[in-house]
Amino acid sequence: MRTKNFLAIILIIIMPSICLAAANETNIYFIPESGFLRVNTIIPIKFEQVKLKFSLFPNAHITDIYLPNSSEYEFSIERTALNTIIEISIDEYDLGDQILELMYEGFLKNYTLTPKKALTKEILWYPIFSASNQTFYPDSIKISVPENYNPSLIDGKLVDSELSTFWTFIWEYHSEAYPEIYFNNNYQGESNIKSPFESISFTKTKLLMDRITQFDQALTLKEQTRLSEYIHPDFPSRNKFMRFLNERPETDKDITTIIDDVKTSDTTTEIFSYLAENDLPKYQIKSQWTLWENDWVLSSLTMIPYGYELLNLQEAKNNESESSLAAWVKELKDAVNNKNIPWLDYHLVMPIKDKLPLLEFLYTVREHICWDTAAVSNGTDKITLTIQEDTLNAKLQLTLFLFPDQHSWKIYTAAVCPLIY
Repeated sequence: MRTKNFLAIILIIIMPSICLAAANETNIYFIPESGFLRVNTIIPIKFEQVKLKFSLFPNAHITDIYLPNSSEYEFSIERTALNTIIEISIDEYDLGDQILELMYEGFLKNYTLTPKKALTKEILWYPIFSASNQTFYPDSIKISVPENYNPSLIDGKLVDSELSTFWTFIWEYHSEAYPEIYFNNNYQGESNIKSPFESISFTKTKLLMDRITQFDQALTLKEQTRLSEYIHPDFPSRNKFMRFLNERPETDKDITTIIDDVKTSDTTTEIFSYLAENDLPKYQIKSQWTLWENDWVLSSLTMIPYGYELLNLQEAKNNESESSLAAWVKELKDAVNNKNIPWLDYHLVMPIKDKLPLLEFLYTVREHICWDTAAVSNGTDKITLTIQEDTLNAKLQLTLFLFPDQHSWKIYTAAVCPLIY
């Protein structure tokens, strides 16, 4: 009976998600198999003279050129074996800052024969302006590609992605470098970043990286026996964790660990990383690997959604904004555990038909909420909590949507979804 009520409460409080799209983005449609490219871009440019030239790949078909802030302008197109040259002429009264709205498409010359298989400066996929001191690049870049291609924008920050007929990725881009997009980890550029594993030997580092890779493979394939070999006997709640990994929903996506930073010693390595599906980041991971019987094994793991930060409830103080939020979450924890109805009623600002099911849900799962995994979104408008529900043998993610109220926060809605991992 409890299980039925529990599921009903989950269905009641699940809320639809909202996705926000960036404005003034460069839109790219690209088919790597054939090298076909279509671009629709809005570029802030500057006319220092009445004529401005830029180059694109050979045989680029210009479908639209528009300067909305210019009273009079004209353009010409010259084609060579190496590039397509576009020259724009404007009225002298329009010198200065302008906006160029540009659309073009075509097959990139010899793209399928190039060893890099990437959208780089060499193939002129994006405009190069003739003035050496002028670099006009967008603040946001959006690309749609077939599902089996995973793009990465050098110097770009991935902010959104979605899958329909094609994969669509959106990056923020604030760089003076020509935008270059690589596919399926094909970037071969040099890095000035030193290895984070400098404090441990090469042999131990290679063994650790092998174990992490093998753990990802076993997790992808749900190989219970192999997974157990990579998890320390003293891993907290080891049997629950193994059961949780084994009973996650089926997926055909590759799971990989992408390492951001490490803290190492001779016998213990703490790794800060994110878990990705087909190179798309899903969760941030803080894991600890311990050298046990001459092999590395996973000894602890904390997982939060990508783009969130953990809150330290034990060190919460009221004199700083972040600590104050952590202190408020600690008050929430005490209110839920002690069934403090006045506190909860005051901080849940929603219709009574939504408030009562949420209160019942919190009371039902209060013993299963993992408060040490409390994490806040970058905009401090969402808090996530992990729930290990033994009755359903499920692991859930509770998201509370917040707004600030003077020196406190209030919850205006909530959502629950199963954690895949």
